[in-house]
Amino acid sequence: MVIRDLFVERKEEMEMKMKVLLINRWSQLETVGGAERVFFSMANALSERHEVTALAMTQTGAERPFFDLNKNVKFLHLKNCYEKTKSIKHKIARTFY
Repeated sequence: MVIRDLFVERKEEMEMKMKVLLINRWSQLETVGGAERVFFSMANALSERHEVTALAMTQTGAERPFFDLNKNVKFLHLKNCYEKTKSIKHKIARTFY
């Protein structure tokens, strides 16, 4: 094996896609603020080279976020996460609170 082959193998390792999960909790999905903008900008930027899932946990049932997402970002929306019940949604939300 020559040094060139080692470099090619290393380059292929560096180009591997990571699986990234971004989690954010809002009271409303359609909120227009700096944290929300950064969240969606980060998801869009990371999705250019990696496999990204964005998870939003909210109180309200809005269907779409205010900010746009690239089509290759998987978007999951858990609604009514702030209800004090014994539901699995509440348990997941409390884990990240």
